[in-house]
Amino acid sequence: MIKFIDPRGKVATPIEPYELSKNVRENEGEGLSVALLANGFPDSELFFKKLGEAIERRLPRISTRLWNKGNPGSPAGDEILNEITSGSTIAIAGYGHLGSCTTGTVRDGYNIAKKGMPVVSLITDDFWGQGTFVAKSLGMPDIPRVKLPHPVAGLGEVKIAAIADSVVETILDSFEN
Repeated sequence: MIKFIDPRGKVATPIEPYELSKNVRENEGEGLSVALLANGFPDSELFFKKLGEAIERRLPRISTRLWNKGNPGSPAGDEILNEITSGSTIAIAGYGHLGSCTTGTVRDGYNIAKKGMPVVSLITDDFWGQGTFVAKSLGMPDIPRVKLPHPVAGLGEVKIAAIADSVVETILDSFEN
């Protein structure tokens, strides 16, 4: 008798619906603060600086603050998470550009959401499937994610700024769903 083992695991993590939202466009973002969490991957800090500038052009009354966690493959530590959630209104984490940094980025989004703050994680299209897998494995498959083109790193400041400009509206939309 041959016994076949099904390689598809059963989901053991209970599903938690993602229900956080924020009307970010109201009054041009007045009173809102965006936490920008760069993961330390090459050019991630530059990308988030450009993204912050693009957000501030779109919503002139919003403020942005930048953190760089320094290790793309690991989730942000409690100190950074507490700073972000105590001093900001919404958060953007990223970017998932390879395997371990995609996992770290989705986990950052999850950890911020668990603290009650609306968040979006940025993942490049080459690693989109992995981001979906990680979100499902954490039990929050609907956590907002925005797709970036791959690659972002190494393209130079002008192209990185253009990518940031191209995703601003999609990111803002993700907070309002």
